[in-house]
Amino acid sequence: SVAAGLAAIGYYKKYNVLQNCKKQGEYLFQRLVQLKENHKVIGQIRGKGLLIGFELLQNRHDDQMFPPEFRASQKLNEYAMKRGAVFYPGSGTVDGMHGDHILIGPPLTINRDEIDEIIDILDKAIEEFESQVGS
Repeated sequence: SVAAGLAAIGYYKKYNVLQNCKKQGEYLFQRLVQLKENHKVIGQIRGKGLLIGFELLQNRHDDQMFPPEFRASQKLNEYAMKRGAVFYPGSGTVDGMHGDHILIGPPLTINRDEIDEIIDILDKAIEEFESQVGS
């Protein structure tokens, strides 16, 4: 296991993986902010590097959450999976019951074109989600 760890560290250094993570993470965050402008269900966007998430809200103007039984984050992730992307849906982040979010954690070697593809898939998935919830 130590040899595997050393090999991974060697790869990270040789291919500037951490630098790529910072650069692509900033780009991913920027693209999510742009996506938020077009979709009412995206609330706060938070994260660092390539681990970024956003809240799913029924109405972001008054921070109205989806009811827990609606399973908002799971539904959005299902729409994304039909298009070829898998995210990390989460719920109960406010009080153990309420609060949905989607977490994006792509490979640290991701490039700009791949981020654009993720955002395109997410955009279409959110469009389908919003058409189902009437947003």
